[in-house]
Amino acid sequence: MEEGVEDAVPGDETAPADAPRPRARAWRWLTGAAVLAVAVAALAQAGVERADEQRLARVAGVGPSLEEPLVQSWQTGFRGSVGMHEDTLIAVAPDGQGIVALDARDGTVRWRQERVTEASMCQLTSQDAPSGVAATGPTAGTAAPEPALVACFGSGGSGATTVHVLDPATGSLEHTLLVGDRTSSWTLSGADLVVIGVSEDEHVTAGRWSLRTGEQRWSYRSPDALPDAGAAQQAFEVGDEVVGATIGSWEVVLDARTGEVAPDRDEEVVVVEPGTGRVLPTEPSDDPPAEEVARFDLEDGAVAVVRLGGGTVRTEVTAADGTVLWERDGHAFPPQVDDGSAPGLLLMTSPEGGGLRGVDARTGDVRWEQEAAGSGLTGQPLVLSSLVLVATGSGRSASGGSTGMVALDPGSGEVVWEHTAGDVAGWEVMTDGHRVLTLEHVDGAPHLVAREVRTGTVAWSVPAPDDAHSLWPLGDHGVLVVGNDHWTAFRPPDGRAR
Repeated sequence: MEEGVEDAVPGDETAPADAPRPRARAWRWLTGAAVLAVAVAALAQAGVERADEQRLARVAGVGPSLEEPLVQSWQTGFRGSVGMHEDTLIAVAPDGQGIVALDARDGTVRWRQERVTEASMCQLTSQDAPSGVAATGPTAGTAAPEPALVACFGSGGSGATTVHVLDPATGSLEHTLLVGDRTSSWTLSGADLVVIGVSEDEHVTAGRWSLRTGEQRWSYRSPDALPDAGAAQQAFEVGDEVVGATIGSWEVVLDARTGEVAPDRDEEVVVVEPGTGRVLPTEPSDDPPAEEVARFDLEDGAVAVVRLGGGTVRTEVTAADGTVLWERDGHAFPPQVDDGSAPGLLLMTSPEGGGLRGVDARTGDVRWEQEAAGSGLTGQPLVLSSLVLVATGSGRSASGGSTGMVALDPGSGEVVWEHTAGDVAGWEVMTDGHRVLTLEHVDGAPHLVAREVRTGTVAWSVPAPDDAHSLWPLGDHGVLVVGNDHWTAFRPPDGRAR
């Protein structure tokens, strides 16, 4: 031991000047504080990510995690999807084997209804779903909200239609209805079937049936036969509010709810000014009223209504109190998925064709128009991470070539990124909110391809069956790859929904 160290005491001038202990304690404190800060930052980031995942879990249309490549979970052979009821995929079996329900998790058969073998098309509907919401036809559409019934349509002889009504939970045959005549048109309005057509004896007939009870709510038959109705030009209008038929120069319009004949279309129309009640002058018109083809909700209780009439498509937006805010030519449509990152934006097709417009939902002012996204539009865009993603298939890219997907700035419409695809297998798009999943041809073969939403870079790609042509969502259980001969389900490798 060095001289003078043994008897040194704190504060003693004989203590060594370079004693290390206090400085070592300071360094240990600083190191510990740094580690703590990193841990706190990591916890904060994890909290942000959890909050983001919880937010995305509440966004309609967001599916299971695409962070890792999906893996095949089951495969089977069917020819047409009907819809999803809870965890059940309802399908039309091949070769007249009836209707089958599969467990979306593993593909096992839950029930089979072999008494319905001649159905050419089935539709999943619900108590309150408006017409056009439910999925129809082979490999089409999206699941109806709170599905309650399956209606399967087939030929009943003499031009009539047989409608088999099934319970989607058990497959039990609830009712069989024979509806329609020689030529007819129909729609599902909630859980009701509405039909209008021309009978064998050339009368116009119409009716409304409850699919729940099988009872006919009302019926209509024109007082007189229409001479040469079979040779005359025929047009039918079937909707939630009115049912109509035009046979040559003869026309009838019925209230779809009651079956009563509606007033003549050319009689005087009374228009009342909102807020004052003052009757505004109008001129009678011989033009048929525009047909409503779409209706969807916007922010703050506003509603967008799209109508077709006189060869043009026009969109009208009304406030929650019914006041018309604006209207303009073009077809507005809601995003397939909207995470709320582009508030106040309404997407519309350009009335001149070939372009997609971003419109201020409150005022109707056009913010931007982008031709690169409109020409080959193959589905509803997605609004994610402050971007508008448009699957365009054969649309024109900003560089002038063919493109598969374009990401646009919602404020300016400028292209942020785009993916050029040569041979596209199908352009249905799935998303987990961070990535988008598409079915594409890679090196000449179908692949499932996941891209990062913000950059468009490929996150991963896995081969799909050779006959794959489209995608169909299976909710939290993954995605169904639909082929000509097989249906193949893919899911996250760990089975987690998010």
